[in-house]
Amino acid sequence: MIVVTGRVVAEDTGGPLRNARITLSSEALGTPIVLTDGEGRFSLPPVAPGARLIASKTGYAMAEIVATADRILEIRLRRAAAISGRVVDEFGEPVVQAQVIAEVPRSASTSAAANASTDDQGNYRLSALAPGNYVVAVRTAGPPVSQTLSNGRTATVLPENKSYYPNTATADQAREFTVGSGTDLARIDFVTPSSMSGSQPFSVVRPMAFLLRGRDPAAGPPRPSTATIRGSVLDTSNRPLPFAQVLLASEERVEVMVTRLVRGNANGQFEVRDLPAASYKVVASKPGYFPVRGGDVNGLAQVLSGDSIPVAQGQTREGIEIRLMKWGSLAGVVRDEFDDPVQGASVRLLQIRYEAGRRRLVPASALFPTTDDLGRYRLYALPPGQYIVSAAPSGTSPSTSVPGYALSFFPGTTVASQAAFVTVDEGRDVANINIALSRTPTFRVSGRLLDSAGVGTTGGSVQLMPSQRSTSVTSIPGRARILPDGRFEFANVLPGTYLVQAYRGRSNGWTEGEFGTLTVAVANSDVADLVLQMARGSTISGRISFDATDPSSRPGRSGIELSPIPTDLDQTPQSNWATADIRDDWSFTIDGINGPRRLQLRRVPRGWALKEVRVNGIDITDRPVSFGRSEQSLSGVEVVLTNRVSRLAGVVKRGVASASNINVIAFSTDRNRWYSTSRFVRTAVTEAEGRFSIEGLPFGSYYVTALTQIPVDGDDAWQDPALLESLVGRASSLTVRDGETATIGLSLP
Repeated sequence: MIVVTGRVVAEDTGGPLRNARITLSSEALGTPIVLTDGEGRFSLPPVAPGARLIASKTGYAMAEIVATADRILEIRLRRAAAISGRVVDEFGEPVVQAQVIAEVPRSASTSAAANASTDDQGNYRLSALAPGNYVVAVRTAGPPVSQTLSNGRTATVLPENKSYYPNTATADQAREFTVGSGTDLARIDFVTPSSMSGSQPFSVVRPMAFLLRGRDPAAGPPRPSTATIRGSVLDTSNRPLPFAQVLLASEERVEVMVTRLVRGNANGQFEVRDLPAASYKVVASKPGYFPVRGGDVNGLAQVLSGDSIPVAQGQTREGIEIRLMKWGSLAGVVRDEFDDPVQGASVRLLQIRYEAGRRRLVPASALFPTTDDLGRYRLYALPPGQYIVSAAPSGTSPSTSVPGYALSFFPGTTVASQAAFVTVDEGRDVANINIALSRTPTFRVSGRLLDSAGVGTTGGSVQLMPSQRSTSVTSIPGRARILPDGRFEFANVLPGTYLVQAYRGRSNGWTEGEFGTLTVAVANSDVADLVLQMARGSTISGRISFDATDPSSRPGRSGIELSPIPTDLDQTPQSNWATADIRDDWSFTIDGINGPRRLQLRRVPRGWALKEVRVNGIDITDRPVSFGRSEQSLSGVEVVLTNRVSRLAGVVKRGVASASNINVIAFSTDRNRWYSTSRFVRTAVTEAEGRFSIEGLPFGSYYVTALTQIPVDGDDAWQDPALLESLVGRASSLTVRDGETATIGLSLP
């Protein structure tokens, strides 16, 4: 083994390059990444003679050299080149998330020299290009089409279009660009057919909410296609939106009717002709806008579950108005402690939300952009709200984590509680959200993963996350790099208390996979040689019985969802919990259960409710039970459903007038029952004349109150004990008894 020392400088100036990265070309667990100091100097830990080293620096082309100990290496890096431009369709509309690629012409390799995705403005930038010749291509996808498989079933495919600049089908016909050291070639723009950008920006908002489907053989002969739907696409200020895409889908299984994708005109008007008589969902899409229904921002799936548009044979439906809300965006630059731009930093948008009984900082966007060679990033498709922006160098790959840099938050702190909130209003473009990375002591956590038989395994995922018992509010898991023998490693871990969790995932709906967890305290040194063994978990089996007014009465099995809900996420998987396999004879099984759980009905048919859960005559209803080992399995569990259901009904008024679309929360007066998914905490929304109804509350005393708006910071935020405590002083109270209806009147200020 030899110790390699050296210096990295710029080829054009000879000046030192600080924070240049030196690493081995072949990665292994524990492969060091060394950063040059302020004078460009570096020293590697002992490596094998002849090992190949890679040197890189933002804005410079990568260089590969052979390690040698007989001299101090001087590595000279050439400034990299960049190519940038924009991708639009023939209407001038930006094409979002198109893939742009730089290729070496006439190369035997088909791999791209650089690639990038377009943002919501259609902009792209190809960077870190070594001097040389390149051709540039754009890859886009058309609207979904139906394709019949060999088994006769119908699948959905997105046809792909690839074209080269300036508008050629093959690389041989493309224009070649010669770039030198430091060349910044701009305005290499593409115009791609709108027919081949039809899936944009629907996929930006949310994956397609419906699939293409084949003709239903039971639907009878095809219906005449003589109906028409006309309408307009408007923004929230009632201004027409030109050239929006309009997607229409039939609700009924009538024909291969599925999708009709049309483009609105310059005045925002659209028309869909030659439709069979049916009910349709219609949604519009335009880069830079969200679908809107009822004044609220919703995903595409929610819009499609809204009102239907029925049309009869030969009928023309006119005046259909679809409104879109302009989305917000965030942009900025990520720099290091020397104020140099950082390329490849992963930027995440976060929000504080209440989920699964915890208030945590969680990802708020499905987009995870990385910075370009100028350190720039752009986050888009943002609904109004308050956000926290974070960044980390080198993306999320554990094997390429840069030492000494932990997750940083805007404006420049590694402590989440010190992060600044950024407010995004409707349609607002927020700029200059710049994040400063800084060095901080970090450590490695490593060990070996074993399956339930004690054998090293790579199966499943291994995550590192703050313990619920720690002071951190961040619940963004870090993923380990795992080698074939089961060794794992997390890099750049800040001091604190963490959980290392391994989980294989469900093998079917009623079986959770192997799971294991360790609590790890990181102080002032690396933590090594951990052994994390997963367990197969316990089994819960039993039968569902009924306490009914009519002994022969039974609900449908498909409407019952019985699950073991965790009471401590430190000791259980974070999500994807099993649901009981309920058989025809009403017996059920749940396998692979680890950690403390409550056996709860997450869904029950209307008119039925949980009465009790018994094991060998002992009532365990609403009680946490520990699982994990085979001897902790439960058999003979009896889950009793009853149709002697309680009902809480009432009216909400504002002054003397009834108040519709108001939220009502009923919650137990016993604070021990304020836990996530508790059946003692329920909500409803008032309908016409201010009326509301809540079925299935267990016997007990309750607080009841009305709110004009419930918290939106998480699906479970209305169950937050802190919120419930704040409502006690203004709530009314009453007693709910089994099988009876309790009534109450509520007033709003």
